Amino acid sequence: MKIKQYIEKAKDIGYKILRYVKNLLVSIDQLINTIIGGWPDETLSARAYRLSESSKWWRRAEIVINILFLNPRHCQHAFEREIDLPKDYFTNSSDSPEFYERKRRDV
Repeated sequence: MKIKQYIEKAKDIGYKILRYVKNLLVSIDQLINTIIGGWPDETLSARAYRLSESSKWWRRAEIVINILFLNPRHCQHAFEREIDLPKDYFTNSSDSPEFYERKRRDV
């Protein structure tokens, strides 16, 4: 093998490891969200953004999370990535499709 091939293989392995670690961290985030009563396939960041208008606690959580990620729109971006959830995923009035659609338009 040439040096170039070793470098490319190392990059590929490094990318796979980073992707695995990221997926693992996201799954832990979703598990914590589920344990505290959130949707199983939603991150805390997306939940904080979604509920920030209806709860002071979640608004504060959104601010803290955005600061931790050094991105003032981290939670909004997380919500936007998860916006393709099916409509029947919403189960109570505070998580109604109307609220979801309003948040979608605001993005």
